[in-house]
Amino acid sequence: MIKKISLILIIILCSLNIFSKENKPLGISGSHTIGFTYIIPGFEQIKRGYYLKGGILFLSFISIVTGGIIENKRGNDYYNIYMNSIDIDEIVESRLQAENHFKKRNYYIIGGVSIWLINLIDLKFFSKNRGIKGEIKKDYISFGFYYIF
Repeated sequence: MIKKISLILIIILCSLNIFSKENKPLGISGSHTIGFTYIIPGFEQIKRGYYLKGGILFLSFISIVTGGIIENKRGNDYYNIYMNSIDIDEIVESRLQAENHFKKRNYYIIGGVSIWLINLIDLKFFSKNRGIKGEIKKDYISFGFYYIF
């Protein structure tokens, strides 16, 4: 119950500037609250009008988190069977199943962190005032990152 209340409180505190009309970089409002921009991938892209990019980031992150939760639950179920079992064959099988589900859960965690990092890189380098500038000449190719204050 306490976990649910704290999760709801975190969501409420993070959503204080969701629908603000201010156009400040990275979703930081005047009160400097941390919005969904950093927490949920794709939210800032959807807010800026990049619906395809934001939708792909958001749906992939939500599906990865959901998959990780499901695999964790399955692994915990097999681990409980392993702890309460008396039969040797059931102990070995349930332990292997628990380990397999926990490995899958760890892959989901890695995928979620990867999507989250892709979101942060997109926010940092590919927004309106940031980007990559390149130039191709006969003798050289140059490119660089720029940031407009």
